[in-house]
Amino acid sequence: MSLIDRLSAGVPHKVRTRGRDYHSAGVVSIERSVADLLEASVEGARSYSVLIVREPDGLHASCSCPYFDDLFAACKHIWATLLTADERGLLRGWQGTPARLIPEEPEAVEEVDDES
Repeated sequence: MSLIDRLSAGVPHKVRTRGRDYHSAGVVSIERSVADLLEASVEGARSYSVLIVREPDGLHASCSCPYFDDLFAACKHIWATLLTADERGLLRGWQGTPARLIPEEPEAVEEVDDES
């Protein structure tokens, strides 16, 4: 079972559906992908920044959208980023990661050096 399949149980159906729509529309731009980090911008009502960091306990994620700020939960932008990254093969090394999306305040997510 893929990481996306395993993560889907923890993300509401509506969020997954809307994220899939964004992914299908091609509005996700992966800005940086290194061993344990993804940075993306997703075009919606405006451009939103998504950061996902692979940690031993799961995927720590943040988004600059109001939904994430209000509910502190995975949003359609995070899900669209994961779908796009998966489609491009950027999550291949992440398969053993626990299937947990952990919301993080953007400043709380540690950046990973490009050399890792």
